[in-house]
Amino acid sequence: MSADSLKKAGYDKTLIGFVSDQQTKNDGTVQWEIQTEGAAYMIDAKKSNITTVGQRVRLYLPNHDYRNKYAEVITDYEFDHPSSVEYDSEKCTVTETWLLSDKTEETRVFTLTVKDKGGSSEEVTAITFPDGSVMNLKNF
Repeated sequence: MSADSLKKAGYDKTLIGFVSDQQTKNDGTVQWEIQTEGAAYMIDAKKSNITTVGQRVRLYLPNHDYRNKYAEVITDYEFDHPSSVEYDSEKCTVTETWLLSDKTEETRVFTLTVKDKGGSSEEVTAITFPDGSVMNLKNF
């Protein structure tokens, strides 16, 4: 297969790179610049979970189509589970501590919404995730 036909092949491509810059277009759209394999790719902020320059990312090119590219941050956890979890009944929080491969730690706090706290019909009705999203719970 020639190099030219390989570049046009209809398959998904995944590249590993890092975020080198954040830019705002004239229309106000925020974009991240990702460096990989000697090239720079611009990704709309809404098509990634990138939060800061310097993060390592996977850049996905579905069907080798640059218009549909998106990226996700690579988090190198030491294990597939948190190294510790702590419940704080006063604050109604669950704190996970994850050991990263570089021996630093990442902490994530989940907040529980409790109805009738301390009462006979106490019930956990929702959980707020570290990103601020909320999931309603039943029969907890």
